[in-house]
Amino acid sequence: MDNEQKQPWFLEINPNGRIPAMTDTWTDGKQIRVFESGAILEYLVDRYDRDYKVSYPKDSREYWEVKSWVCL
Repeated sequence: MDNEQKQPWFLEINPNGRIPAMTDTWTDGKQIRVFESGAILEYLVDRYDRDYKVSYPKDSREYWEVKSWVCL
């Protein structure tokens, strides 16, 4: 309501000033920013779902079905 996403601290995370956006700590200890819902979903799955508990193995039929919906 207050356009907080247009504040300088948020624009450092997402220069578009739009929600959603997130930060995470990379393996080198530095922050990484990820924004736009599809990119965030892909990042979380690729980085944290190594055992495919909420996703599907790459290049499976299900993987491409999900990819089709995420990349709308």
